[in-house]
Amino acid sequence: RFGLTQMRVYATWFMLLLAVLFILMAISMFTKRLKVVLVSVLVCLAFFSVLALSSPDSLIAEYNVERYLDGTLAEVDVTAMYGLGDSAVPAMVRLYEEAHHTMDQETLAQVTDYLEKKCWNWSEERPLFAFNLPAHRAKKALSRILNLPTFKGD
Repeated sequence: RFGLTQMRVYATWFMLLLAVLFILMAISMFTKRLKVVLVSVLVCLAFFSVLALSSPDSLIAEYNVERYLDGTLAEVDVTAMYGLGDSAVPAMVRLYEEAHHTMDQETLAQVTDYLEKKCWNWSEERPLFAFNLPAHRAKKALSRILNLPTFKGD
């Protein structure tokens, strides 16, 4: 009903990790040759790597926007998108591009305000060492939306 949030994703990730560790503990009761501590550390490392490299914030934003566009989510929580940082900008640009003519006025105002604030954040150059992939994708998506005649991003 409310879409994905960071807390839901992280709680699910942690429950899956605990389930795998529990299964390892159960297997170790029957197999004495299994090095439980080593395997547990490797499993935790693998789970954390998947979490860190999957860009969960952009996945959350894409999932929520996709569900809104499909009609299975009644509204987009724009306030929650602020908490996702630059990772949410490409999804919000997509939402604006595909649904700005079908959104209700309140949601359209929130999405436009969000995008205008993000455009304002990118109005000045950032130093080279501030580069990261979500910020690069956000800047690229925002440059695409500034060319639309329906967007007033000043």
